[in-house]
Amino acid sequence: MTLHEEVMQLAAQVPAPPGEPLPPGASHSEIDGFAERTGLSIPPELREWLRFTNGPCIGPGGIYGIRPKRVHQDMEGAFEFLPEFRRNSWLPLGTDGCGDYYVLALASEAEPLRPVYFVDPYQDGGYTRPTYAVASELWRFLRFLFRNELGERTWPFDSRSVLISDPLLAEVRGAPLPWEADRR
Repeated sequence: MTLHEEVMQLAAQVPAPPGEPLPPGASHSEIDGFAERTGLSIPPELREWLRFTNGPCIGPGGIYGIRPKRVHQDMEGAFEFLPEFRRNSWLPLGTDGCGDYYVLALASEAEPLRPVYFVDPYQDGGYTRPTYAVASELWRFLRFLFRNELGERTWPFDSRSVLISDPLLAEVRGAPLPWEADRR
């Protein structure tokens, strides 16, 4: 089973509101329209995820999408009140349910990686600097997030366990790693 297949299976297992299945994916034209309106290049892995499901209400604060059913889970809408994300070329992926964000870094110092950062607006730097990196790329982030929702509690602070599942996370240079940031 590929990582993508595993993530898609996990997504179907994560608790959602009663009677609410995963929403269908976005069309190619919806994704292209989003890219055009925002001026951002949407990477292949995010396109694949959005084609699978667009803005599912799963995870601690839901997963963002393109004009999804729940307006508070809209990537583009988030740019309206978080212009720092657009300036940093960060695509909002979701929240932790407590006002903190997970963002996909479209441009990073660790090219060709596109890491996922955790942004805690109550820390130094607010919305302008990532608090720490939680995954080396989108699919690993989604796997970590969904496994966490299903009861696995090693992510993101257990360095040994996390690096076994995502060894490239050690290569990310745009933000500290969670276990390093935790010591600050």
